[in-house]
Amino acid sequence: MKYKTILKWLFPILLLAIGCKVQNTQYNWDVVFYCGAIFNDADNPNTSRKEMIKAFANSPYIDYEDQIVPKTKYGRDVFNNDQSYEEQYAFYDIRIVYIKTIKFIHAIGVDAVYSVYLASLFYALSGVIAIYFFCFAITRNIFFSFIVGLFIILKPDFKEFITSSPDTLSAFSLILLAMMYFSQKNWLIYISVIFSILCRTDNIIFIGFLFVFTLIKNIIEKESLRVPVFSIIISLFFYFFINLYYNNAGYRVLYYHTFIEHLSFPLTQPKTISFTNIFKRLIPEIPYFIYPLMYLLGLIIIVKGRYKNIFIHPALLVTLVAISTFVIKFCLFPSHQARFTFQYELIGVVVVVYYFKESLYLFFNSEKKKI
Repeated sequence: MKYKTILKWLFPILLLAIGCKVQNTQYNWDVVFYCGAIFNDADNPNTSRKEMIKAFANSPYIDYEDQIVPKTKYGRDVFNNDQSYEEQYAFYDIRIVYIKTIKFIHAIGVDAVYSVYLASLFYALSGVIAIYFFCFAITRNIFFSFIVGLFIILKPDFKEFITSSPDTLSAFSLILLAMMYFSQKNWLIYISVIFSILCRTDNIIFIGFLFVFTLIKNIIEKESLRVPVFSIIISLFFYFFINLYYNNAGYRVLYYHTFIEHLSFPLTQPKTISFTNIFKRLIPEIPYFIYPLMYLLGLIIIVKGRYKNIFIHPALLVTLVAISTFVIKFCLFPSHQARFTFQYELIGVVVVVYYFKESLYLFFNSEKKKI
């Protein structure tokens, strides 16, 4: 039995090694603000901006001239104007867990720019390891769990998934939430809800769908309403508390970022809603809606004739939640980038393994008993 214990912990280490080897270091525009977060001075944003620019110029990990020097008026405003930088930074400093991670990595001596990327890589690999142990808990088979993790790491999307942004952390938190939801342990569910909101406040869309659907299911089946009700209350409390504490108004930022102008400074936009602007913004995006609607069509085909099971079986309910969240987010911010879409593939792996848990356990174990 000792060798099995050794292999159980050896394989995730091997996955980490492979993940670090196949990764492809890349940065996106967000690195500007997350690097700036390391040097952030609330009383003097000019210090943060200048230190950020200096870090880029001196970093061996990024081509400053090619990747970072701004080529648009928006970019030049952020780099050269304290007020513009400070306002746009307000959209990023709400990523509490990710920024704390970056600051810790930099504090132990890592280059500031590379710290932003390493945080993204760390949470991407954490998600893979979480799925490995989830598969092992279901099947009790080390090799199957390893193959699933290896499959994820070797997917081309995985390389694109890891960029200098907290999207990997968001994915990791939602994976944990799905796992805790399947565990049906109340306190683990509550903790994962709080953690998910702290990681990224717009995770409230996924959380909202998950527990509203669960609430409907429990009402229909006359089950306890405690978990869905408490989870909804907890998520709303932390969502509004964080937004108010950071003076972020994330919901308003999202509205202007979506319907008014992608590259703008939304916090100083007027609060009045223009339906004309919404209409003009939506028209060009109509073709993009086809992409998420195909997911909905696929779900309908899969569960055709078994609609009630969507709410009865936890795996199908989480699938519906993931697809609904994807549709909403894609309509708000139409992008095919893997950093926005790969998390749904990871959740899909968790859902499939859980849905077939009994069959998988019986297949990999000689004892013909249910888990």
